[in-house]
Amino acid sequence: KMKFLPYMVRTFGCRNGLKTLSQSGANAYERYTLGMLQKWGMSHGAIKKWQPFFYQWGLYAKDVLDKQRAHNQDQKKKTHDNQIPPRNDSSAPIGSVTPLRHELSARRYLWHMSAFEKLYRQGTMFSLGTIDSSSACQSNCIFRGLILVVSLAKEISAIFSNVLSVELGVQQRCSDMQLIDEASILLSLQE
Repeated sequence: KMKFLPYMVRTFGCRNGLKTLSQSGANAYERYTLGMLQKWGMSHGAIKKWQPFFYQWGLYAKDVLDKQRAHNQDQKKKTHDNQIPPRNDSSAPIGSVTPLRHELSARRYLWHMSAFEKLYRQGTMFSLGTIDSSSACQSNCIFRGLILVVSLAKEISAIFSNVLSVELGVQQRCSDMQLIDEASILLSLQE
């Protein structure tokens, strides 16, 4: 099974995850890929190796999908206003979306996968600022970790947790410790 891991990562993680990424955002995609790796029986070391790759692909792909959506909306408006849409430019730089040749979809993702892998190997990373408001993190997520807030009164800990989560820009809050599972801990430790 590990012999086919790069194929599995591209196909099941990157291609098949586009729907989750597009509909539910980067945080849901990160959970999707973590669940996939756990279902495959990957070790914690392998998960720590692959999750940053999926995380960066999620940021890259979400940015491209958002630009495609904006481009398509602009094209519909221009067509509606009786304007002729611009021609497809195959010389456009990576990250700028062209409507036909470099569309990112489950059927046509390999060009973007190749471009992303090249950037990833070069160490070119994407900033957290590309995550939009459809994801659970409304501001830039500046904290990755797990913080437990304990109090004698649940109301006090809830108020403090709210303030703390806003200040730190946390991705997720949980009011019941029993709901914290291995996946939550692994996601909190990813850089």
